[in-house]
Amino acid sequence: MEAVLREFAPKYKDKVNVVKIDLDENPQYAYEYRVTVVPTTIFFKEEKEVYKGFTGAADENRIKEVFKEMGVDLDE
Repeated sequence: MEAVLREFAPKYKDKVNVVKIDLDENPQYAYEYRVTVVPTTIFFKEEKEVYKGFTGAADENRIKEVFKEMGVDLDE
């Protein structure tokens, strides 16, 4: 999952922010967002407004689908 996001983030940096949080160093986020499985991907519409989340690995197409659902146009 990390490799997918590492490639995804620079491609779409002008349209979305991709942030990786180390839950060992920041356990408060695991509690706050009820993360029980790693990897977990959470999409936010605004600062703390959770739009959608899923557990397990995903490819770039799955991530793009969620952004499209959110109304984010990732077409170049």
